[in-house]
Amino acid sequence: MKNCYVLMLIFLCLNAHTEEYLGRDMSSWPQTEARKVKNDFAAWLLVTPNMDWQEKWDTPPDTVPYYDEAKEVQVGDQLVVLTFFANPGVDESGHAVVRCSLKVTRPDGTLSVPKQDFDCMNGALRGEPRNIRLSPAVIQFTAEPRDVKGIWTVDVILEDTIREVTLDLTTTYELVSR
Repeated sequence: MKNCYVLMLIFLCLNAHTEEYLGRDMSSWPQTEARKVKNDFAAWLLVTPNMDWQEKWDTPPDTVPYYDEAKEVQVGDQLVVLTFFANPGVDESGHAVVRCSLKVTRPDGTLSVPKQDFDCMNGALRGEPRNIRLSPAVIQFTAEPRDVKGIWTVDVILEDTIREVTLDLTTTYELVSR
């Protein structure tokens, strides 16, 4: 949970190949199925092959972590699903509450990871509100030979309960045969 409060620069490159600068003006951020801003609350969902994601995240505030985005995985490979958010609303005491739900759907329609309505953040908002925070909703996936081949879908819902704003995020990756 301590990672939710790690101070970092307001920008984060989500894909090392595109090197997108998100900037402080959230209204200018590109809106996609995996990255959304509503009422100044922002969130995004990333599937990355970077198994050193934790090491990249646990860096000094002036170090910007770079993550590759994965759209394909082969049997034996590993992926990590990360959910980030920024600028949750706070009540009069400076308390923020962000609720999360997530699910991973296999290509055959069955659920791999369903988890409903849990705290992604519940407490005093420390640091600059627009700092990017990492949700504790981290999923690690190892593609095994018995796993269903095809498109896997990751859905995450983040609810800023103070602002009463909900963001539905979706991304996919494909499990292919070698």
